Amino acid sequence: GMIRAMHAALDQWREDPEVLAVVVRSRHPRAFCAGGDIRFLYESAQRGEQDARDTFFIEEYRLNHAIFTFPKPYIALMNGVVMGGGMGISQGAHRTGGLRVVTNSTKMAMPETRIGLFPDVGAGWFLARTPGAIGRYLAVTGETIGAADALYAGLADTYLDDAALPALVDTLRSEPFERGADVVACIEREALAHQVVPQPEASSLAHGRALIDRHFALPDVTRILASLQSEREAADWAEQMIAVLRERSPLSMAVSLEVVTRAE
Repeated sequence: GMIRAMHAALDQWREDPEVLAVVVRSRHPRAFCAGGDIRFLYESAQRGEQDARDTFFIEEYRLNHAIFTFPKPYIALMNGVVMGGGMGISQGAHRTGGLRVVTNSTKMAMPETRIGLFPDVGAGWFLARTPGAIGRYLAVTGETIGAADALYAGLADTYLDDAALPALVDTLRSEPFERGADVVACIEREALAHQVVPQPEASSLAHGRALIDRHFALPDVTRILASLQSEREAADWAEQMIAVLRERSPLSMAVSLEVVTRAE
């Protein structure tokens, strides 16, 4: 129902001259989290309803495509949990001249290898455009990152405090704009008053970048694991990553790595 409602709204607004830009947001602390889809897929599988599962994915991917190709600025206020399907309805903003805005509550991931799936919803496009081997690392491990990490990885464009979002939305509703670019500029001006801590260059992804590039640039999961094991005595991070990979679905990790590799 949510997918259909969002797609219908975008279809309606696409050619409407009164609509200059689209802002997608949630007041819920879990915000852009997926998860309801996983429950639905599990329950439909238990009932043998293959058509229902096909319909879900077809309609989800059509919505993602509509967002990625939307002709007006699409702005995602990515507060709270932004994972899986939530990434699919936010990352496309980057292609539209819009913005991906993260906040102090942002928890971002493509966690599919934890549950036997693989990063879809356009993940090949946005993970392949991260620096170094970060996209491969995020796809294979399903690890969660925060706002500074997302900015460092190029998975977000700007930062605002959570507390500033209600006033920003009020401004966007009340202030007159002539063009979609003016809406984007208004948000960018507001963001200048907010600084993410730590700075992207001091984020955990930045600190781990050399190790991520060394190990996760390798061509398959078996070699990544062997490389990590060769360094486990020297680096606690390698030991932690081995434990993470041992918990993930082997087939899902292999498929996820292939998705990003082909997209690169």
